[in-house]
Amino acid sequence: MNIQQHQTALAIGAALAAFTTAAQAQTDSAAAALADIEVVATQAAPTAKALFMGTQSVLSGHELQNNRAATLGATTEKTAGVQSEHFGPNAGRPTIRSLSGSRVQILANELSLQDVAVISGNLPTQIEPFMADNIQIIKGAASVLYGGSAIGGAVNVDDGRIPTQISGKRFGGKIDISGGFNSPNTQMFRLDGHNDSNWAWHLSGLQRQISAYRIPGQTKAAACYDHNEAGSDSVLRDMCQMNMHIQRGGRNPAWFPYLNRYFVNNPSELESEMDRYTTQAANLYGIPNPANPLHTPNAGAYLPDQKGPLTDIVPIPDGKIPNSHLKTQSFTLGTSLIGEAGYIGMALSRYRTHYGVPGFVYTDAWNNDKQARIGYAPANIRADQTRWDLRGALNRPLPGIRHASLSLGYSKAQNSDYLGDTLSSGLDSTSKQLRLEVSHAKWGPLEGTAGVAINHRDIRSSGEDAYMPSVRSQERGLFMLEKANFDPFYIEVGARWDKIKHRRLPDNYQDGKNWADYLNHPHDFSLQNQHIGLQWQVNDYWQLKLQRSWSERAPEVNELYASNRHLATLSVEEGNPNQQKEKAHAWELSSQLDWHNFSAHAAVYRSQFKNYSYLAYTGLGISRPNTDPNSGRLLIRQWRQQDATVSGAEVDLRYRLPAHTSGQWSIGVFGDWVRNRPRHNNETPEQRLAGDYMPGMPTSRYGAELAWERQGWRAAVGAVHYQKQKNVGKIINSEPILPGYTLIDAHLSYSHKTRLGEWEWYLDGKNLTNREARPFNSTLKYLAPLPGRAINTGIRWHF
Repeated sequence: MNIQQHQTALAIGAALAAFTTAAQAQTDSAAAALADIEVVATQAAPTAKALFMGTQSVLSGHELQNNRAATLGATTEKTAGVQSEHFGPNAGRPTIRSLSGSRVQILANELSLQDVAVISGNLPTQIEPFMADNIQIIKGAASVLYGGSAIGGAVNVDDGRIPTQISGKRFGGKIDISGGFNSPNTQMFRLDGHNDSNWAWHLSGLQRQISAYRIPGQTKAAACYDHNEAGSDSVLRDMCQMNMHIQRGGRNPAWFPYLNRYFVNNPSELESEMDRYTTQAANLYGIPNPANPLHTPNAGAYLPDQKGPLTDIVPIPDGKIPNSHLKTQSFTLGTSLIGEAGYIGMALSRYRTHYGVPGFVYTDAWNNDKQARIGYAPANIRADQTRWDLRGALNRPLPGIRHASLSLGYSKAQNSDYLGDTLSSGLDSTSKQLRLEVSHAKWGPLEGTAGVAINHRDIRSSGEDAYMPSVRSQERGLFMLEKANFDPFYIEVGARWDKIKHRRLPDNYQDGKNWADYLNHPHDFSLQNQHIGLQWQVNDYWQLKLQRSWSERAPEVNELYASNRHLATLSVEEGNPNQQKEKAHAWELSSQLDWHNFSAHAAVYRSQFKNYSYLAYTGLGISRPNTDPNSGRLLIRQWRQQDATVSGAEVDLRYRLPAHTSGQWSIGVFGDWVRNRPRHNNETPEQRLAGDYMPGMPTSRYGAELAWERQGWRAAVGAVHYQKQKNVGKIINSEPILPGYTLIDAHLSYSHKTRLGEWEWYLDGKNLTNREARPFNSTLKYLAPLPGRAINTGIRWHF
């Protein structure tokens, strides 16, 4: 963000403050002000996201409490169409309809996080789901709202860090303390207050810690120890981090029918044992060669390789996920001035985490081939972020303008991959964001909003094994969304235009392929995104929606600039200097029914991608210094593009039974199905390597939950079955098929009120049957399963 943009932002912020102060000065009394503010809050104009017709789900209340987990992906994964990347138990972003990473935008209070977890899934998404008031999920393209990085959807975490209205209680909050078996010990607090007039504040904090997660058996998949699978597949063996000594068989003496007469008579001149044998019946002079006594008719020309046993690179204990420790701390302070005309507020947040990447071990000889200390060290992540947010809104600031809102964000984060105590790779980022939305007054059947978004991010690369250089990225976007009400039909049209620039920053980066000229090359992209939606309100209970979108996404910086070892993903990652912008043409047909105590949602969708980007296996690898070249390699992976089709369906049904003396009962079922298939326009070698499906595709699944409430008691039990993935992609060879599994979770709580507030005791159980569970879309599926049976108990005090 340049100086002119800073001045514009400050001017808008000053205007918001002036409007707010002037409105408050006109208030006759504190009580009247409070009443007016409450009315204003209920009349606030809808945001662009609220107008947006795209398929949305919201987690809040008891549902959010029951599903909360240490990662955002695990918290949202019981939503139809949403799964988690599961980069171990300590990292995992949401995967929406098989798309994740730089295709799913993660926001905090409607402002992009701009984190580097989109580049490397082992890094944390630096927002705390435990502190969320609600989590909103947009399934399908949301690029007209948030740009190309939302081509697959968006997830917004609303944690209330900036108060927007004066509540009925002058002071309140909650304290939550929990822990148990195979579950992190967590302590959190939240305090909210105001002065009964125009000032409100927020304070919250959290600490979470666990030394290791337990599992029912071995941490590595059975395929890693199977000679028919890992024993014959070097890529799988490397992904499993297995050793296997291979003695190459060489030529078979029994295949040769004759001995070479010259070497029979002159054995001292043999340079190789195989020179002793020949297929010729006579020498150059016609003298017959003697028969080979070892000759066997129909014998193969080569001897089979002699394979040793499959062994772990380092010993791994059974019964727990190695290197799965976690410690996280977060703290947030926010304050606002609130008046009849709107509000202005700011917040400061700190987030720190230190955790292990399970299953990954390396020799520190990788570090620029230094040989001083050779030993194995686990991979650990250390991250630290400081973030500032400024947000304000005005109601009817000008004639014809119904509502205006401004959000500013500034964050500085350190993200470091360590091998033991050695910094292997660091990606430190500084980001600035601005988002301005203006909603116009209703024009007949039309209501809508328009806005601008500016994002600026610097990534500074460091470390012995830095896999990409320092890069500056700039994005400027203009968007609009209009919705027309022709009851019972609603029509929505949206568009967004973006300019994105990536530039190399000066540093001492040593690339892995002598790409100095390429790394200094600028990359500019112009994006256009459009969305059309038609909704038919059939009656008071039932609606049908048809949506069509045209979306574009610019390549992320690692897709363009990566050129070195990326140890956290056990690969050498190579960017593509010719990456083009990704395009998607998508449609979706959905239905929503809300009838008395029954609700049903169903959707079918299809997206045609052009230049779909994916990180492909090449079949090549590099070995660690002074090790067997047949074992423990880092696989070379390249960013490639190919046309692809994503299609699927999802359904969510819920029924709340009539009230009964035994309590209030409800039942819910859901299921989802998705396919991500390359389209082979011509049979190039790269396309043949891609296979019939994209590797690591999420599995189809279905689940059900039964819930009960009575006189302060709440209970729920649910099960989700993940089917065996039969539609596998290629990692040179076809991916090994992993077994399906069923996860059973349960929740029990009791709450009661006292003069000090409301107390709630709760007990949560996850994976109660202690199943070995390996999500097929997880990068670590061969190295680390999901945690085994976990029991968590705690107490929550609302006051």
